[in-house]
Amino acid sequence: LNFYDSQEVMVLCRFSQNGVYSFYTEDNSVTYELYLNDEEVAREQGNIVSVAYNVKEVNSVKIKVKPNDGVTNCDIRVRFEEYFHQEYLLFIDNPITVTVSDGEEAWFVFTVPETGTYKFYSKRVTDFADNYGQLWIDGKLVSEDDDNGEDNQFCIDNQKLTGGQTICLRTYRYNHGDETISYTVHAEKVG
Repeated sequence: LNFYDSQEVMVLCRFSQNGVYSFYTEDNSVTYELYLNDEEVAREQGNIVSVAYNVKEVNSVKIKVKPNDGVTNCDIRVRFEEYFHQEYLLFIDNPITVTVSDGEEAWFVFTVPETGTYKFYSKRVTDFADNYGQLWIDGKLVSEDDDNGEDNQFCIDNQKLTGGQTICLRTYRYNHGDETISYTVHAEKVG
């Protein structure tokens, strides 16, 4: 994209396949807004911007990009996340151990047993198991974390959830690296 007089640019994307897509830009500082069916679902700012969203073929995705001072152009990239993923059911105080390699992902489905505040986190099993976690509710990415837990593990806490609600937790080796790592994933009610 080329920017003229610091004007924002709107990009429209249409998709022929359901799935999780990443929308990202690199190298230049921009403010980046993502709209799904005209509803804003993500806003990021920085030199490297990346958001992932679950897209259905009927959805339209709009990306509004506004340059920061002095930026004249940037690339917008869209990538279908073709990573193989394992899927597990997650329960309170019943951690699950997973091993991922070659960009694999481990997804966890959690049904909230009662309304309250919850925490989702991982603990490493293998050395240098640097991982990443994302919390998805109703097809929307609502929270994500890299290193707020111990030993470079993800920790997504203070999540106010409603009893009966189903959430998904997406986990993977940081940056979808090809190393094999093992870690446990935990769910706790904290309030």
